[in-house]
Amino acid sequence: MEYLAQCGDIFLSDSDRSGAKMVKFLQTAPTVYQYIWRAIRNTQQPVNYYHAGMVLDQTNIVEQQWKFQYGLTAKILPRKVVIYRLRGLTDHDREYLRDKAWSDLGHTYGLALILGKTLTWLTGINWFQQFLGKEFSKTEICVTQVARVYQDNCKFGVKRYQEVTTKIIDEWCSNPLNGWEVVYRNG
Repeated sequence: MEYLAQCGDIFLSDSDRSGAKMVKFLQTAPTVYQYIWRAIRNTQQPVNYYHAGMVLDQTNIVEQQWKFQYGLTAKILPRKVVIYRLRGLTDHDREYLRDKAWSDLGHTYGLALILGKTLTWLTGINWFQQFLGKEFSKTEICVTQVARVYQDNCKFGVKRYQEVTTKIIDEWCSNPLNGWEVVYRNG
């Protein structure tokens, strides 16, 4: 499948590394209690991707890797990856998304948000990720960085962009009724 990049395309990728497996495990259910219940009933939900980023153009992507930075579009295409595009974006919308992403370049990784998401998963109390997400809003993780850039165009079915996960984005964007389409898939 040939891929013709457009600014604003969202990519989700996977890996077999231990860290990626742990991130995917924590997304199998919203809380540990739901995880246990689903394990008992054998109804765990699969998680396909652990990492997210946004395409800027045919050559460049932006992604959170300890800091929000440039990467190469060609680097992600051979991976297990899916790339989604929001239908109906105008050139003005794409320029806005690009400018918003550029303004976030250099922001550091959101360790506080990871702590908040983990505490929310362990306790079921959503306040942890909301509070730590607000307090440290300049330090995102890869998926919340994408949701933050897109927050004026798409909410991905959550109230606050800090609540989004790669599983949520994958499920939201794979439903054609939500206005997204798959423009590239590998693996």
